[in-house]
Amino acid sequence: MSVESLFNLNKSVDAVLVSELESLCTIYNLPPQTLKYKWEAFVLNTGVPFHPTLPLIRNLKMTLQNEFEREIHTRRSTTLPSGSTYPEHRQPTKVTQVSGDTLEEFMSNLMSKHTIKTTQAPKSLAFQSRSQSVVDTQFNSHLNRLIEQQPSVELELLQPPIKEYRYMFEDMREKGYILDDHIEHLGQLMHEKYNCEFSNPMRTDQGTIFSYGRICGDTSEGKLNDKSVLLETSRDLGMGKRIRLNLSRVNDYSLFPGQVVAVEGKNLRGDCIHVDNILLPPSPGKTTTQSIEDIHNPATMIVANGPFTLNSDLSFTPFHSLIEKCLEERPNVLLLSGPFISSKHPHIMSGKVNMTPNHLFMNEIIGRLQHLITQNDNLDVILIPHADDMIHEYPLYPQPPLNLSLKHPRIHYLSNPCSFSVNGTSIAVSNIDILARLCKEEIHGPEAQTERIPRIIGHIFQQHTYYPLSPVDMADNIDAKQLPNINIKSKPDLFIIPSQLTHFIKMVDDVVCINAGYVAKQNTTGTFALVTMYPSHNMKDKIRVDIYRL
Repeated sequence: MSVESLFNLNKSVDAVLVSELESLCTIYNLPPQTLKYKWEAFVLNTGVPFHPTLPLIRNLKMTLQNEFEREIHTRRSTTLPSGSTYPEHRQPTKVTQVSGDTLEEFMSNLMSKHTIKTTQAPKSLAFQSRSQSVVDTQFNSHLNRLIEQQPSVELELLQPPIKEYRYMFEDMREKGYILDDHIEHLGQLMHEKYNCEFSNPMRTDQGTIFSYGRICGDTSEGKLNDKSVLLETSRDLGMGKRIRLNLSRVNDYSLFPGQVVAVEGKNLRGDCIHVDNILLPPSPGKTTTQSIEDIHNPATMIVANGPFTLNSDLSFTPFHSLIEKCLEERPNVLLLSGPFISSKHPHIMSGKVNMTPNHLFMNEIIGRLQHLITQNDNLDVILIPHADDMIHEYPLYPQPPLNLSLKHPRIHYLSNPCSFSVNGTSIAVSNIDILARLCKEEIHGPEAQTERIPRIIGHIFQQHTYYPLSPVDMADNIDAKQLPNINIKSKPDLFIIPSQLTHFIKMVDDVVCINAGYVAKQNTTGTFALVTMYPSHNMKDKIRVDIYRL
């Protein structure tokens, strides 16, 4: 194909651009298709617009020239020590031929010998030396595992998908109103639960008062501590003002920035509340799905979270092992949470790729899923995106479903977060690492609940949102206008919350909570979960979970 067709250029209109690109092909002896690959890698590495312009083409030329000069320097300075050996894919270049090479011959050799092979990379030593899949953690092990494959399941969405929206257009006033509404909503729930009258905490009062607001620190930087806790009121209750909290009388507190709580105490001078008790909002009720009596068949589901390839290559070997496990277990549902093609992968960040992220995703992920579906007639696949996914147009949270050209009746693209049911078992998934963020920001008293993970997950339910932290962590991007889309309206039976923390299975507030870990952890394989769901009202007889190491 010609340069103009590959780059979508009109030779009559973009004659200068076509000429520059053709000159690069001539100078570096590159076929037009190879130049296109180099351009795509350049775009991914620098973040510039995909459509070429004259300044960008000249920057690309400088990049190619720098690669050329570095390779010349390497060829002249590199010598092979006596007795040393190289892996086959890293054979040294013969230095003695440099002086006789023309520029065109050298660039041709450079491009052919050093192009990264994303699908044929050798397996890492850590992967080759791994043990086969073994059970690491179990929950409700008294329930039987299903050996025989079950009939097809009934999938039902419990909340509408998130619609596409414009981001990076936040209005600070509108954001303030949304946060204020959340404070008022939880304040009303606490009023109904504790049957107490709330008053403005800014007013001096010699008696005991009740008030509510959002926890924040006295500075915009630094971690919260027990001496820097402030309570920010809503506009209706206290005109949005803040007052210091003295926690010396409370030993069982657990607080983090953004948390909405009620306090009981005294404000003797109008500048500080001496807190006697901290009241927390009630958790939402359980999700109602179809009647259990209408369901007779149990179901199995494999839960796996990205990344799906090791940091050392883009061969997706751990994902291939996961597919083999699916062929062996033959589950009813395969739930995959991204990132599928992570923008933080070392090869992606350095531009060491020879195909676009979409091509990589279609070849390595979708292609194998299609093969898996043909081998299992009762399998449904669910794909949930992540903010780090390069195949998604929304690098933030929350996210609409993946918008892919491939449509299959048994491949389902869901939002992040999402809520659905499998044979009457309600399941919620939030693919953002809020657990690690809250563990970093939370402070607690000496008599607080000793186990941190259940305590943190309990906060998520009590705050009625999948992301209760405010201000947002620097590693996360959240559109304030979409905060209503991440509210928790009801508790599920099963809560899947991927995190970099050690994998776990916990029962919190009558909800089975799972962090299945990551399929690939840097340069070694990770874990996944096998969930068995029975039709039962009793959670102890409803869900069994086994977490396997790949």
